[in-house]
Amino acid sequence: MRILPVLALILSFTVPAAAQDKTAFTEPQMVLIPAGDGVVGPKPGTKALRGNEEPRRTVHFAKPLWVAKYPVTVGEFAAFTAATGHDAGNQCWTFEEEDGHIRQGRNWKNPGFVQAPSHPVLCVSMAEVDAYIAWLNAKTGRKYRLLTEAEYEYANRAGTDADFWWGDEIGVNRSNCDGCGSNWDNRRTSPVGSFAPNAYGLYDTTGDTWVWTSDCFTDAKTPLKADGGCTEYAIRGGAWHGTPPGMRVFSRFHHTPDTHSATLGIRLARDP
Repeated sequence: MRILPVLALILSFTVPAAAQDKTAFTEPQMVLIPAGDGVVGPKPGTKALRGNEEPRRTVHFAKPLWVAKYPVTVGEFAAFTAATGHDAGNQCWTFEEEDGHIRQGRNWKNPGFVQAPSHPVLCVSMAEVDAYIAWLNAKTGRKYRLLTEAEYEYANRAGTDADFWWGDEIGVNRSNCDGCGSNWDNRRTSPVGSFAPNAYGLYDTTGDTWVWTSDCFTDAKTPLKADGGCTEYAIRGGAWHGTPPGMRVFSRFHHTPDTHSATLGIRLARDP
């Protein structure tokens, strides 16, 4: 007669609340990245550069940094929209039937392919990023933020000096891109954590989705606004639709703040 209550108690602990409710709030899992010196940019003689990755330089990080173990997921973003009612819009650049353009009726809930709560959230502009971080900080009392470009490359490299954190060749099934040899290549995102982590314990730093950084993208063609604001923001990491040369640890691209893209998501940092 006492077995049923005990069994019910066991089940209550073995079924996480987040598994019962897709919009249940869970705070991001963070990994502490050590302080130290890191290189930013390609090695001399590197081929197939876009022209905006140089010069190579050494950056000193005086303090350790918390970096999210995974990109922000669909499930995590759903908790935010459920709590706030934030409207993320209803148009997004998607790549469907070998054709990429801005489509109406596409958004983080429908980026042109089916996603589960464990996939990285996409189709989020800088307005969504700012709103999500503000909500997360208010809810947790912490100070989450985006990574800078240098922080992202330092965290991605994880102490290596190769084109990818695992070596100079893309290899097979190490990431999700157009030519990575995965089950999702050039079709859709993969669930976060589908591939091995780098030496710091971070997953999906290369491929699956580009992520926004807090840095303005600047070169001769894209100067800062007169008020110091960003005409475009730098993005890092590469995505499921990109080819291997654009997936390298030093690769960088850019988007205007209002961009909604099915190849662009969020990764968070937090100061100690």
